[in-house]
Amino acid sequence: GGIFTELALLTLQDTGVVFGAALDKDLKVHHQSAVSPEEIRPLRGSKYVQSDMEDTYLSVKEALAAGKPVYFSGTPCQVAGLYTYLGSRPSNLTTQDIICHGVPSPLVWEKYVNTYQQAEAAEFRNKKYGWHYFSMHIRTPRKNYYKRLDEDFYLKLFLDNTTLRPICYDCPIKARGSQADITLADCWSLDRVTETMKDTDEGLSLVIANTSSARKVMGRLIANNRIECVKVDTQKALASQAARKQSVKPNPNRMLFFEKIHSDDFALLRKNWYQTTIVDRLRTQYVFLKTKIRFALKNGKI
Repeated sequence: GGIFTELALLTLQDTGVVFGAALDKDLKVHHQSAVSPEEIRPLRGSKYVQSDMEDTYLSVKEALAAGKPVYFSGTPCQVAGLYTYLGSRPSNLTTQDIICHGVPSPLVWEKYVNTYQQAEAAEFRNKKYGWHYFSMHIRTPRKNYYKRLDEDFYLKLFLDNTTLRPICYDCPIKARGSQADITLADCWSLDRVTETMKDTDEGLSLVIANTSSARKVMGRLIANNRIECVKVDTQKALASQAARKQSVKPNPNRMLFFEKIHSDDFALLRKNWYQTTIVDRLRTQYVFLKTKIRFALKNGKI
């Protein structure tokens, strides 16, 4: 993992500007700019909630007009929106999107995070339990909360397609294809695409260079020994990336959930929405432990 940081640092090396999504002090997600390594930190990591663009497109246009290299990171629809706004593909602009599952509602995130008293920071993909079992991390003055993707209420709603924006279920960008120079994703099923690199459960990036400009950028990172890179067969790499072209289907209970989010106490909704039995919880824990043991054996830790 970590390819975003290297791409961003390369832009700063050329005295450019980086734009990406960050959590503010109220834990709301906005796009913002970075012109130093310290300012890149908030832009790192996944944010599973819609980012408020505010005047970012205007700021990008102004930076480009000043002759600065610009690296813009966002969802496929945000990248497409940027090109529509600019009306061209400037040579000093590098865009990067992701293979997008869909974008959750900011309202759900706001209600969720408010259930933690005085929440100060959040990570949507903390690796306390590994990359394959990433977890939600919420920090408060009194405690750090960690919940795996199969335990956390917000992540479960996201992954079972309950809280996405309506257009995400029929995404027009997926039908047209990515307009970004670079597309990033998790490199799942590594064993099926290469034997050169090992999956250590610490995170691996799949990088798709969509344009000649992107190939030049990646070539610079490789030449400078900034990344460990293995070229793989495109079709094999994308075989486990259905979300690249296909929109997810809405959860059958989506409308009911949004009715309840407006009428019910959210803490109560959170408690009662998933009716899990003891057997369900034991099965979930069994699958998690089985996965951890498999990676420990594979990497010689047992």
